[in-house]
Amino acid sequence: MNRVKSLRIEKGVEISMLSYVLGISQDSMHAYEDLDKQPNWYNASLLADYYNVSQAYLLGETDVRDYSKLIEDVQAELREAKQELRLARRNNWISPDNIRQICNRKNLLQARVKHLKEEQQIYGNGSAC
Repeated sequence: MNRVKSLRIEKGVEISMLSYVLGISQDSMHAYEDLDKQPNWYNASLLADYYNVSQAYLLGETDVRDYSKLIEDVQAELREAKQELRLARRNNWISPDNIRQICNRKNLLQARVKHLKEEQQIYGNGSAC
């Protein structure tokens, strides 16, 4: 099942109602859901806004539905790693190898946050409007 259809079903909306609300013909909606054609930029923008996802997610170009939430989660994990590192250094209770592992984890998380923010710039969180 494609995302246009799965998002509509998830939201519990009929094609006729969605078609009416967004001003997209029912024939076009059926074609999008049957994978006969992809929505043009304008219709993809309308659908993405309606479902509060990026156009890239709607069209299957990325599996990230909400970059803001994912970035928040990774940043929280990064804060935990930094706190763990501060405590370990302050209390001298862990080996240098373990400190290196925590440092590596922190660096990977920082790189992941940077990468996700770059993707968010490209794909947006809602439509690209």
